[in-house]
Amino acid sequence: MSASALHQWLLDAGVPHLEALLRAHAIDIDVLGSLSEADLAQIGLPMGDRKRVLQALARRPQAVAQPDGERRQLTILFADLVDATTLCQSLPPEAWRAIVLAYQQAAVDILQRHGGVVAQYLGDGLLVYFGYPLAQEDAAVRAVHSGLALVQAVAALDVAGLAGVGGMGNMGGVGDVRGLRVRVGIDTGLVVVGDVGAGSHREHLALGDAPHLAARLQALAPPGQVFIGEATRRLSGGCFVCEDQGVHALKGVRAPHQVWRVRGLTQTASRFEAATSARLSPLVGRQQELVLLSDRWQQAAQGRGQVVVLSGEAGIGKSRMVGELRQRMGNAGLAALVVQCAPQHRHAEFHPLREGLMRRLDIRHGMSPALQRERLHALVLGVHGLAPAHARALGELLMLGDEGEGSDRAAPWVTTAHERHAAILAALVALTEARAQQRPTLLLLEDLHWADPGTLAFVQAVGHRLRDWPLLLLVTHRPQALPVLAPASVLTPLPVSSLSAEDTGALLDRIAGAHTLSAAARQHIAHKTDGVPLFVEELARSLIDGVALHDGHAPVPATLRDSLMARLDRHPCARELLQRAAVLGRTLDLDVLQAMDARPPAEFERDLHTLLQAGVLVRGEGPRGPQLAFRHALLQDAARDSLVAVRRQQLHAQVVHTLQTHFLARIDSDPAELAHHATQAGLSEVAVDHWRRAGERALAQKSLSEAVAHLDAGLAVVLAQPPSARRDQQEMQLRGLLGTTHMLGKGWAAPEVEQAYGRAQQLAGASDDVDDAIWPLWGNGVFQLVKGDIVQACAIGRRMQTVARQAHSRQAWLVHDMMQSQLTFYSGRLVEVATHAEQVGHRYNDPQDRSLIPLYSTDLLLVAQVHALHADWITGQTDDVDARLQAVQQRAHDLNHAYSLAWALGWGAMVRLHRGDVDALCASASQSLRLAEAHGHAYVRSMAAFLLGWCAHRRALALGDAALADGHGLAAMRQGLADFCATGAGIAVPFFQTLLAEALGQAGAVAEGLAWLAEASARVQAGGERWYEAELHRVRGDLLLRRPDADVAEAAASLHLALTLAHEQQAVRWQQRAQVSWDAACARHPVLRQWRTG
Repeated sequence: MSASALHQWLLDAGVPHLEALLRAHAIDIDVLGSLSEADLAQIGLPMGDRKRVLQALARRPQAVAQPDGERRQLTILFADLVDATTLCQSLPPEAWRAIVLAYQQAAVDILQRHGGVVAQYLGDGLLVYFGYPLAQEDAAVRAVHSGLALVQAVAALDVAGLAGVGGMGNMGGVGDVRGLRVRVGIDTGLVVVGDVGAGSHREHLALGDAPHLAARLQALAPPGQVFIGEATRRLSGGCFVCEDQGVHALKGVRAPHQVWRVRGLTQTASRFEAATSARLSPLVGRQQELVLLSDRWQQAAQGRGQVVVLSGEAGIGKSRMVGELRQRMGNAGLAALVVQCAPQHRHAEFHPLREGLMRRLDIRHGMSPALQRERLHALVLGVHGLAPAHARALGELLMLGDEGEGSDRAAPWVTTAHERHAAILAALVALTEARAQQRPTLLLLEDLHWADPGTLAFVQAVGHRLRDWPLLLLVTHRPQALPVLAPASVLTPLPVSSLSAEDTGALLDRIAGAHTLSAAARQHIAHKTDGVPLFVEELARSLIDGVALHDGHAPVPATLRDSLMARLDRHPCARELLQRAAVLGRTLDLDVLQAMDARPPAEFERDLHTLLQAGVLVRGEGPRGPQLAFRHALLQDAARDSLVAVRRQQLHAQVVHTLQTHFLARIDSDPAELAHHATQAGLSEVAVDHWRRAGERALAQKSLSEAVAHLDAGLAVVLAQPPSARRDQQEMQLRGLLGTTHMLGKGWAAPEVEQAYGRAQQLAGASDDVDDAIWPLWGNGVFQLVKGDIVQACAIGRRMQTVARQAHSRQAWLVHDMMQSQLTFYSGRLVEVATHAEQVGHRYNDPQDRSLIPLYSTDLLLVAQVHALHADWITGQTDDVDARLQAVQQRAHDLNHAYSLAWALGWGAMVRLHRGDVDALCASASQSLRLAEAHGHAYVRSMAAFLLGWCAHRRALALGDAALADGHGLAAMRQGLADFCATGAGIAVPFFQTLLAEALGQAGAVAEGLAWLAEASARVQAGGERWYEAELHRVRGDLLLRRPDADVAEAAASLHLALTLAHEQQAVRWQQRAQVSWDAACARHPVLRQWRTG
């Protein structure tokens, strides 16, 4: 709905009294700019009002201009007279002026008819815009039509008469001035339209490559020719016959450009045929609709006439379905009559029917009236046997003129416009019926929403008469009110909806063919296109053709920009509100939009109502109250892209101010929203602070991918700033948080962790805040630890001790002792673990220090307690394992931190594995796995999966099923270990490999088990992880003795080494196990007792 827009425009033009008359002829703001003076006269405007309207239209670019200009896709036409300088010099100024004025008037008549706006009169040249101030979905087609018509009109000018040759007296030296010609260049591209100039002399012009290229194409074109660029040729589809002129290096243009000469119009019946002449879109889905269309055609073919009205928004696939039906009919030897309505002709009575009749008669430009009349009579009087009065009426429609003094008229011709209309309508209906009665016929009328009153009357007349005709009248139109076209008994409305997600995916597969569309590209297309097939196709093809995704987004394809902007431009008075909404996002809260608008509420509501009624925006309910959403994501993109950078930045700054002034609670709950707008507004401090807060909040909520996205966005803002101490501090904080997030999501030893913490540590060296410095040190240390490089991790641990000692910081000592509880454990200094864990317990302030969890990925006290429990059990220092383990897991539950709980249920419960408590371990590992999978913790997930495989293996062994023992459990252990290593982890890998080797030996795969042990031993020697080394050698000795050709001496050496290592580490439990294995070996091989004694 654009009632307010039309009313306001007429008010500004000083002719508000014309509104009723314009509306009576279905004229609204969207077509106002295409009206010519002849159109205005035809609907009954008096001379004075016609001039006022035309003058206001001429001023319209300034009237709708944005203060900072607009980014638009325009098609630019540049026309120039050939040899104008020579002609000017050969004529008196008065004669030359008469020629130029006639040329300009002819041009303006053509341009206004096609919706062009003359931006500049450059002497004998013209600079013309198509698509501004109101966008046109077929701007390129209109421009090329105008260029061809201009060439013909200029060539037809009576230049000699205008110059006064033979009538203005003696004008010596004039010569032959009858051959006036023009050359035309046209190009399409993105421009910024706005005021240029200084002082009192300012012009409203489009700046960009397109105007320059159009001028260069014009200069390249021969006299009487139209040259166009590749972009214009692509956008004009197959409407014109174009001849390749090769690639040209145009003056002042950096890259060579493809150039085309327009030879004329193609002989296509519809816009769809023209657009798909080179490539037909794939048809996906729509089976129910096609079945219904086929059924109605069958009824019509049997003499029961039908009317089907296909309705749906632009690009939804109406014409594609019609094309499929026509193809099926064509395969059966049947044909269709096609009538195409167009917006620039919606005030030219019967225009699409006239064009259709001319195609049927094969009437071409330049054909004589006599030959045209001959063909008309052959069809009307000969083929169909209609009355001569109908032939006369159709001749009038074709503007064939008087048939001559001797012609035989069956009836006197009409005398009034009303009688003329009725006669032509009757003839068209009679011709249609005659064609249908001769053979079943499909009459396709495309884009009825653009129909002129005469064509609409024809559709209604046919619809109410075809009950007994073998005719299917198939109408396509966009969603809007229609008059009754036919009785309900023969009328079938068929609304066309968007494609489902499944059909959208299938369409993408068909479009891509042999090309590969990435998952990100497919996701972007699905999100942006809302199942509209045209949107899907054009966006997919732009990505296939090499348009890159930037931050997950692609620009609106050039093939869609004009149609999207045309939809938005129908409501110029609501443009400011529309652009504010576009800056807020695809979905936006109504209260924020309203808070941004300083106008009286009534004006805001008026413009909002306009956009809602037009279907640009839709209402909904969100978690914070009433919401608005753009009906299509691409509409939002088009509205946002129309803003120049400065204005877009200003609006984002306005959003930031509005949120900070009125919506503080909203910022707390969603800091990313403010961060985004602050980034776009160039408010870097606000942006970085809120991206960090958003990352921390997402991390606390276990939304790891979201946290990474927020932190990366903050880093992008930081790195765009000039170097400074403040920038280094901000980068260090964001890198550290990013390292922590990657730890949780990808694993503690993932390469991304090293990159993030490595850079954070470099920056921390310049920081005066010790707590800031200890965090990146810990990050690098734990990376090396989990990677399996215990030696390097211990070196970083010593640096942490130095920092803590120099700073006397409680937090630094707390982190240091927590780290030492891990380092001493994994390096095999098991008795030292308890001391560091106790220090952590002394220094830890609970619950205040729980706030450190987001920085350090888990709870510092929990980490120390788990490693102390393991160490104490191994060294035999505790008998209350169950109570301590229960306390650890209870603490993990109380923390309300998913990773801490998942880790405590997995690694924390490892003591149950050591004790062989399969059922308890299985229950704990299952919980760990579920949590890890739910929150994307790959490190813990793979660990838990391995443990569950171990449990399955042990249960199979207990049942005595050797085959089962070599099946599911072992496979799960292998896969869990592979997934664990895939996270980059090296820590605990020798432990897991030893467990797998022992299980393989129990299943009879001794050789494979020994191979795993060899790799585990190599890892221990390289990385220094020694807490399970004694068990590794014990298992090796056991497996060596299981071999048929057992090397008893080598086995004895392994078992002896296991006993020695366990004794040195005071690992009582390992020593006990090694002793059991040694005793068993001696029982089977008594010689070993002598070997040990010796």
